[in-house]
Amino acid sequence: PVFPPDGFAEGWKIKAPGREITAGDLPGYMTSGVELLLEFGFMGLHIQEYQHSTETDEISIEAFKMENPDAALGLYLMKCETEFPVPEIDDQTRNSGDRFQFKLLKGNYYVTINNAGGKPALMDVMIRLANLAMEKIPSTKSSDLFSLLPKESRVENSEKLFRGPYALGTIYPLGEGDILLQEETPVADGETYDNLHDRLAVMGAEMLVKTVKMIIEGSVQRIP
Repeated sequence: PVFPPDGFAEGWKIKAPGREITAGDLPGYMTSGVELLLEFGFMGLHIQEYQHSTETDEISIEAFKMENPDAALGLYLMKCETEFPVPEIDDQTRNSGDRFQFKLLKGNYYVTINNAGGKPALMDVMIRLANLAMEKIPSTKSSDLFSLLPKESRVENSEKLFRGPYALGTIYPLGEGDILLQEETPVADGETYDNLHDRLAVMGAEMLVKTVKMIIEGSVQRIP
């Protein structure tokens, strides 16, 4: 991406030369979430910091380049529990944000605008920085995988994409131990999310009781 130069907003300038983080450098930059990023298809990270010439205010921008738009969307959805769009940001950029951080999605880039102090007066500067940075990114659409799913009874803001065990583990913890008990259940045509959720909750509770009894009796059959 092409980050805005000095003077993109009155009084603002680049604090230091920008940084580029490769996949190999990522563990030294982040303390957690490295495996998740690599699993989604991380290609590189570009960072630029800005500061006000007469104040102590600082803002930074991080642009995560992903393998493709689907990978960028997966990361964006993982970071956004609920979306709160900023109306002033260009409508070609999917976004969610508050006075501390903007999360932005366009093409194969997931971008954050960071205002660590959360100073409300910097919102206009954050918006200006976001729009200038995102207009340089090609607007490549994702493959819209969610269009393959039924629209009936969808839960708002529940969409997530997974690409492997690290991402899936945030929803379904998958340990490395043996499987103690597993059962199958059919999903009927027209069964809603709510019905399936409630049915699996009951089924899971019954399986838990059954598994504990089997462990006590010594009859559990472990599956590696």
